[in-house]
Amino acid sequence: MRTKIINEQLTDLFYNFIEMEDRIAANDRYADLNSSDMRFLSAVGKGSHPRTITQVGDYLRVGRQTAHHASSSLIRRGYITKMTNPNDARSQWLILTDKGMEAVAYYRNRIRSNVKGMCILPFFLLTEPAEAKRLLIYRGRGLQGAKTKAYRNGYKGAMYPWEAARPEYGETTPERGMADPQTGERTSIYTGKKELHISADISHAVWKYYQATGDEEFMKQWGDEIILATAVFWADRVEWDEDGRVCHIRDVIGPDEYKQRLTDNTYTNYMARNNLRLAVQIAERLEKEDPEYLEELNNRWEICEMLPKIRRAAEGIYLPPVGKDGILPQFAGYGKLQEMDLSYYKSFGKNAAAEIRKEHTVLELESFRVHKQADLVLLLQLFPELPEEAAGTQRRQAREKNYEFYEKHTLHEASYSFATHSLMAASLGRTQEAYELFRQCCDVDLSSDGENAPAGIYAACMGGIWQCVVEGFCGVRIEEDALRIDPCLPETWESVKFRICYRKSTLDIKVTKNALTVNNRSSHPVPLSFRGEAVCLDGTVSRIFPLHSPE
Repeated sequence: MRTKIINEQLTDLFYNFIEMEDRIAANDRYADLNSSDMRFLSAVGKGSHPRTITQVGDYLRVGRQTAHHASSSLIRRGYITKMTNPNDARSQWLILTDKGMEAVAYYRNRIRSNVKGMCILPFFLLTEPAEAKRLLIYRGRGLQGAKTKAYRNGYKGAMYPWEAARPEYGETTPERGMADPQTGERTSIYTGKKELHISADISHAVWKYYQATGDEEFMKQWGDEIILATAVFWADRVEWDEDGRVCHIRDVIGPDEYKQRLTDNTYTNYMARNNLRLAVQIAERLEKEDPEYLEELNNRWEICEMLPKIRRAAEGIYLPPVGKDGILPQFAGYGKLQEMDLSYYKSFGKNAAAEIRKEHTVLELESFRVHKQADLVLLLQLFPELPEEAAGTQRRQAREKNYEFYEKHTLHEASYSFATHSLMAASLGRTQEAYELFRQCCDVDLSSDGENAPAGIYAACMGGIWQCVVEGFCGVRIEEDALRIDPCLPETWESVKFRICYRKSTLDIKVTKNALTVNNRSSHPVPLSFRGEAVCLDGTVSRIFPLHSPE
């Protein structure tokens, strides 16, 4: 079988994901189902063999009474039916009806907003920029829904939903989950209201698209407005100290969802500052170059009134400083958390979280330095210039120290987490460690344990695998004015080749142990950065960069 290059191997699967998004049935058809119902239906349909009420309850870790009540309710509404177990007439299996199977398909197809922005967008940015544009236009079409969500929560601007379907619908995250088996009360779900970083994540994605493509038309039609509208939200959301010198973002959840209702989550605050700074830059450009368009945006978002507040928030937002131990804390007050040795649990790889939950609830883990995914590693991977307190060799040492600290405390329950840490390890030159994390990332979907994902794959993990290869081991990174390439192949790999798009050019790239070859297939020159050296690769030119100095 002829081997395809990496991009081609993944493209078809990504396209299926995007087509699925376009078919999402975000209507009133399942308005009678809450998140608990959906999880119960998913558990009934999971696996290759039917399950009894007891087995479904055990899988969901709820009591028999709770499971019986849920099944009875869903049977009455036509989502489930019962069938006598042919092997034991005393028990009955729960079976999804056609209506139930359609409802489960709907539930699985709901879009988790951050998946598209952080996890799969980088793939499209560098391989199919037109598809990346489609994803971001979806965000632009969701501005009204984001405005509605902000208004309902008492703020101005655009507050993007954590989970969404049709863009104009706004937030679709349920506020209540499965009943607590001990209290009988349904648990609260805070992500829809508290995981605010999604708005800044989207603005970051918009800017990365602009850096990769130089698409001025998109920025005028969608991008400028997304960044400005979300900045209005942040300027209205921050809370100022009494002396008016420093502002804070309170009561939030970062990417690490083990830690909830935080003050000054470092990831959220840095991303919000980035969003605010980009908005100032765009507003100043529009004031000079297109005041009519700025006035149009002002009519929709009160840009001119809010611009002084945006500038002030960009300068005054509190950023938790590096501690005396050299660790950038995940949030204000992080040092009060208790230590826990995770070495035993981490030996279970991707099942580490399931193992620790045999002994600790998620609520209990809030008091420990135990992370679903490390906010700080993701932040450092997105912004190589952090931490700002250090520079040069000291900065690299600080980044390495923080990576080691958070890797030790992270269970990698989030499917994208292994990829984030692999990318960070590769950037530090820890290639073998990066490769081991990459293999664990692949194992999330490729393992044969049958419990890896309800629909078979994690789209976030797929995006992460591609990033590990192209951005991690091959060192490709979109910078402000150039495409940086700095490879570090794993010891067992002989070569990697792939094709990417950057600005108006198409590049064929091949990395071996000894050389990097970049072939510009287009007529446009491409600005490159190779190990700190600025290089302009002219159109239709191929160039070889040696990776090892001759002895």
